[in-house]
Amino acid sequence: MSSVMRAAVDDGIIAVSSSRSIDLPTIAVEPSQWFTLDQAQSILDELPAPWRTMCLLGFRAGLRWGEP
Repeated sequence: MSSVMRAAVDDGIIAVSSSRSIDLPTIAVEPSQWFTLDQAQSILDELPAPWRTMCLLGFRAGLRWGEP
């Protein structure tokens, strides 16, 4: 929103941005959590065979950033 408001000021659409002096709270970053080997195996044991391979691939390869 701040970027949009700043662009509006730059383009002369508005005189002043009301979002220019807003202090945002800091975002707490939580550490990553991983399955233990026992947890992963118990999940795999409960899945139907066709899904086991996909889940195992996910456990081994992991996910990229932005794919929680």
